Amino acid sequence: MVVCALRGAGVYFHIRVLARGLKRYYTGRTSETIPAHVQWGVARFFNHLLIKDCIMANSEMLTAINEQIKHEYFSSYLYLSMSAYFADMGLSGFAHWMRMQAEEELLHANKMYDYVITRGGKIKLYAIDEPKSEWESPLDVFNFGLAQEKYVTGRINALMDLALQTKGHAAHSFLQWFVNEQVEEEESFTDIINTLKLVAGDGRGLLLVDRELTARAAPSIAPAAE
Repeated sequence: MVVCALRGAGVYFHIRVLARGLKRYYTGRTSETIPAHVQWGVARFFNHLLIKDCIMANSEMLTAINEQIKHEYFSSYLYLSMSAYFADMGLSGFAHWMRMQAEEELLHANKMYDYVITRGGKIKLYAIDEPKSEWESPLDVFNFGLAQEKYVTGRINALMDLALQTKGHAAHSFLQWFVNEQVEEEESFTDIINTLKLVAGDGRGLLLVDRELTARAAPSIAPAAE
């Protein structure tokens, strides 16, 4: 049985009022002398508040994560478009790196997908916008990618705030992985941006970077915790 913490001043107020009233009425009585229907009613009332609070908090959190799944899939779609852009340029290493990035975003989306189902939520897949397909240069591509990662970071942080607000401890623990992951994602893009700035318009330097990027391995992440 999942025990959710009661939240909200209103719930706390009503519990205190009920407790004071029962204490005044049944002062001096043992639990054996308090009518069974009263004990049953009080237990049912508390149980109703607990279950209602748990369902509302859980539902709100899972709905928000469900929405985030769309943005993870969009990121994958965007990076696949970037991969195609590099392939058209003949930069196979850049194309490979972005292809791996696209696959990693799919894993992120699927990790959230599995979590929602595990926690009893209902999956709703939203429409994904068409991604951009043309850029000015490789540097422009990675700057655009970094902006996307920062946007996702903001959304993940908002989910963490919601988890704290709704006392969603399981969600908070689950989302911590994504917080750490976003730090790594932004760092990866930033490192390549700095390298591209150094090579500037040097074609040979660009080809050397392209060769290095072919070494990126296929992504793999741990399954969602239950």
